[in-house]
Amino acid sequence: MFSCSCALIFTSSTKSVFISKTKNSEIKISDPEINDFGKYSIIGKDSVSYKLKNRTPDYILKCEKAGYKSRSLVIYPTKFNPVIFFDFAVPLICDLLFIQTVSSSVTEDDVPMVAGTFFTGIFGWFAPKFGSSRLYNKVYYFKELTSLPIKKEEYSNVNVNKVDFKISKNDVKWTSYQEFKDYFKGKSYYTETSDTSFEILNTNLTYDLDSSLKHLNFSDTSNRIIFNNQNNLFINCIIKKISGIDASIYEQTTVTAKWELTDFTKESILYSREVTDTSNWIYVENQHSKRNIIADALISGMYIFLNDTNVISNLKNPHNSFQNSFDSWDIIKIDSTANISLKYSIPSVVKSVVTIKTAKGHGSGCIISSDGYIISNYHVVGSSIDSVQIIFNNDSKANAKVIRFNPKNDLVLLKVNKNGLKPICINKTNQPEIGMEVFAIGTPEQIDLGQTVSKGIISGKRKFSNLVYLQTDVSVNPGNSGGALINSDGILLGIINSKLVGIGIEGLAFAIPTSELEESLKIKISN
Repeated sequence: MFSCSCALIFTSSTKSVFISKTKNSEIKISDPEINDFGKYSIIGKDSVSYKLKNRTPDYILKCEKAGYKSRSLVIYPTKFNPVIFFDFAVPLICDLLFIQTVSSSVTEDDVPMVAGTFFTGIFGWFAPKFGSSRLYNKVYYFKELTSLPIKKEEYSNVNVNKVDFKISKNDVKWTSYQEFKDYFKGKSYYTETSDTSFEILNTNLTYDLDSSLKHLNFSDTSNRIIFNNQNNLFINCIIKKISGIDASIYEQTTVTAKWELTDFTKESILYSREVTDTSNWIYVENQHSKRNIIADALISGMYIFLNDTNVISNLKNPHNSFQNSFDSWDIIKIDSTANISLKYSIPSVVKSVVTIKTAKGHGSGCIISSDGYIISNYHVVGSSIDSVQIIFNNDSKANAKVIRFNPKNDLVLLKVNKNGLKPICINKTNQPEIGMEVFAIGTPEQIDLGQTVSKGIISGKRKFSNLVYLQTDVSVNPGNSGGALINSDGILLGIINSKLVGIGIEGLAFAIPTSELEESLKIKISN
């Protein structure tokens, strides 16, 4: 009788099977005996049977495989244990028998039975405290693991440009449960929903995604001062919808985001799609847990996006197709009319530098012929090849046609239908000396500041990725790109290309030397 009233004790464990949908994956389980959710024990691969203690309130399991993002699974004993009826029925029967017996005459021979009935009735009520009224399920499934994207040699580098929140009304929903078991029972404590639309731009979630890309070697980790921008594509992430769960000490969220792959200018969208994915369950350790689970869901979504065949086709290094086009070019002969033996005043050279306006912004350029040829940086024009406008020193304007461009060397050749222009004189042979005084002419920051002149020196000569650059401390700003770097005689030494930006960084600008122009664009300039 006593054994029957302790029935729950004999169902203290459940033998459960864990099945992974990803072959050759490893299944791990948290150790419930120690309060350390960072330690896991391997229990098997693919499909494994494991005995769970029903009185243990929850287990965390992980499914892992090399080359895949791991998945976690939090389980809780939710299945009703029918044996509980015995643990309540037997003590009740014993108590009724005891009452009936003591109310009648009791002989000496009946004392053992009465005592047994009494103690079974009393202690039987406490037996459920040593067992479990809930059991773990017999079978649990892991979702299929997301494969990590693989960076191939022919792929462009990928960096995260921005992560924005653009949330419509009611598209953020956070459901809270007082205890984790309430989540499985569907008994929510309260639900919080966004009652207005809102935007948060340029969030620091960019760091989490970029760190993940660096770990997979998708972004440039060589710590070079200059890298080839044209070999870099960018990702924009726009978070559209969030559905989160706060279940006592665990949290999880599902995030829907629009992912965009852009070219190196960050302007032209090569491909976009929406991805919805769910984070792993994360043990709540501090106030940053919600941020961490959103980051985890986004990383999974980014992997799905990068594995998309449309993204992969765009990742293939565009320089390969460019090289085929480059090899088929004929040499363009350009008559400069500028005399290299003469000296030119700075005010006169200013007339040879123009502002280039596109749909996305502006930059600078250098007139190299009287009949309208202009050289600039390719990134100034970017995807706006059909809407390029030239603003001259006298404020006159003309539309320009893109003749050819070299994205690898970041150079573009433009042509305006205009004659009588004043070309800049180009140095094609003499190498500028370190310490030489130089001037930059261009349109920094705003178009109203066109043909601004700043002064500095040649600080050094650098070579990165087989490309040569002149380093200068001359003051340049956004908009100077494509402008002129000249010496005190007014001779063009280089095309302003980039500036190193950062806290405490000053005087680090770079220009493409004029010795690279003809070969990079397959042109022949006669002075």
